[in-house]
Amino acid sequence: RTAAPAPLPQAAAPTGVPALPRCTPPAWRYPAMARHMHEEGNAQVELILGAQGQVEQASLHSSTGYDDLDSTALAAARKVTCVAAGGGLAGTHVMLPVMFHLH
Repeated sequence: RTAAPAPLPQAAAPTGVPALPRCTPPAWRYPAMARHMHEEGNAQVELILGAQGQVEQASLHSSTGYDDLDSTALAAARKVTCVAAGGGLAGTHVMLPVMFHLH
């Protein structure tokens, strides 16, 4: 069974501060061996965005503790796209949670 990724929380920016970007949720399939081994965990992936909201860089900020889950989190994060009301996303840093939980 594939676990659903948790949606990104959408926070409101304080007045006078540009709106935070909204990003598509990371899409991934639970690695078969990880499911078999009952591996679970939460990864935090730091993204650096390009001008159009595409991911320019993705790096693991915190690990799930499992290499296969971390690799899956990074691969999923690289496919995310983001938008912001004011545009101009080049160089924006976003912290993306990717959660792996078997139900």
